[in-house]
Amino acid sequence: MLTAIYALHGTDKIIRYIGKSVNPKSRFNSHKSTAKLQKYNKDNWINELCKTDSLQMTVLEWTENWQDAEKRWIEKGRTENWPLFNILDGGDDYAQLHTKTASQNRKNSVFRKIIVEMNNIERIGRNLVPETVSKNILDGIKKLRKTYADIKRKAGLKAAESWAVEMKKHFTVLS
Repeated sequence: MLTAIYALHGTDKIIRYIGKSVNPKSRFNSHKSTAKLQKYNKDNWINELCKTDSLQMTVLEWTENWQDAEKRWIEKGRTENWPLFNILDGGDDYAQLHTKTASQNRKNSVFRKIIVEMNNIERIGRNLVPETVSKNILDGIKKLRKTYADIKRKAGLKAAESWAVEMKKHFTVLS
């Protein structure tokens, strides 16, 4: 069965999310409706674009081997420094995601928590007066350093370095 590999982006055409679906139109509508119920960075972004009706989906390719295609597109985006919200490398269907080892699940859970925490820091920072911004930035840096140490301890140096690279991408997007 053919599956679409798609990209979500705004009118600026900057790709922020890569996914797969056998029915892209339905999946697009699903993204919009579920974003209203979630508080992750991707969902906040979708909700903002929906306010101005500027969320767009582009089918990148149709394929019978969606696992490899999704991985390839996410890797391309990361290599080209697209500001992707994708946390996983792609190619995992829902069932496979839940059969990963406990160590992998802990690592993914930690990554998700970090992204949520960064979103909180960013959201709070928008509402602060300049005198309190520097304190919150320092608090955020302390949290990020602690998280790096936790990942290094729980998942190893390679995972911690991988996390640091991902965080650098997010900070590059924010600056």
